[in-house]
Amino acid sequence: MSVSWKCPNCGTNENIGNFCSECGAKRPEAETWDCPNCGNTGIKSKFCPECGAKKPDSGVWTCPNCGTKDISGKFCPECGTKRGDAAAPCTLRQEQKQEEKQSKQEKNCENCGKIFDEDFNFCPCCGKFVMEIKAEDIVDHDDYIELKKPIGNIHMIEKTCLDESLSWVKAVEYAQNLKLGDFDDWRIPTKEELEIIYKIKDSCGISRNNNWFWSSSTKADNAEKVWIVNFEDGCLSSIVKTYSYFVLCVR
Repeated sequence: MSVSWKCPNCGTNENIGNFCSECGAKRPEAETWDCPNCGNTGIKSKFCPECGAKKPDSGVWTCPNCGTKDISGKFCPECGTKRGDAAAPCTLRQEQKQEEKQSKQEKNCENCGKIFDEDFNFCPCCGKFVMEIKAEDIVDHDDYIELKKPIGNIHMIEKTCLDESLSWVKAVEYAQNLKLGDFDDWRIPTKEELEIIYKIKDSCGISRNNNWFWSSSTKADNAEKVWIVNFEDGCLSSIVKTYSYFVLCVR
């Protein structure tokens, strides 16, 4: 059985894959601890491999009965189980979870085939964006759209793009000087964010949806090259910063 985890980026609980189903953040590495008895460091197991000392109590605990996490008191606030007690039937909580599970619809990830709940933003297995954007999920502000449910760090997307192509440096300057609505903290999206916007561009009504767009992500092995995305077919490529392409901003 997979052990669930809490996303440190957005706070979503009960993730079971390698990526957060809400924001797409990668599962953090297992926490390590240092033995206060012998000084051994970087321990991942419950007991020190050098001296056998048990990992110190972190002060919070997870209820074995209903699964509620990060409890600091002696009793579970959800089902009343006392800390240290063995799991016991909690019929009401179990029924609630069963009803929640039955009410959710499932679908398959087109990338890896994983089955997941339809309200997930990202596949918990491969991290690919899987959310479907509908008209009721968007507030149209003419020059930009607002997502009622943010996608990762994307809350708003520029809708009416600049008519001219720019070098990457000029594109960055454009984003820094852009003001739409009452907001002046617009930025160029990352490569991953730009790929997401490509998938929802038709629902968002983005202009110039058949051009190449700059991302803010430089190549790991060549800082002079930046990733770009083609909004006609979703193709991904990298190019030197002196070339000219279109820019689309987010915040």
